[in-house]
Amino acid sequence: MSHHLLTLEQIRAALQDRRITTVSAATGLHANTLHQIKKGKSENPSLRTITILSDYLIRQTQPMVS
Repeated sequence: MSHHLLTLEQIRAALQDRRITTVSAATGLHANTLHQIKKGKSENPSLRTITILSDYLIRQTQPMVS
């Protein structure tokens, strides 16, 4: 698990090219919550939500090690 948190702006940018249903299934976060963040309608998501999304998005950008 990552201890680095992305900013809300970084999370929004990373969500732009991702399917919300895929992110929702992988993180356990509700799709409506993710849509609100992606569209900029959620200005103050919980620390838990930011942590879960940061961990997920950072894992997605790390190269696969075989």
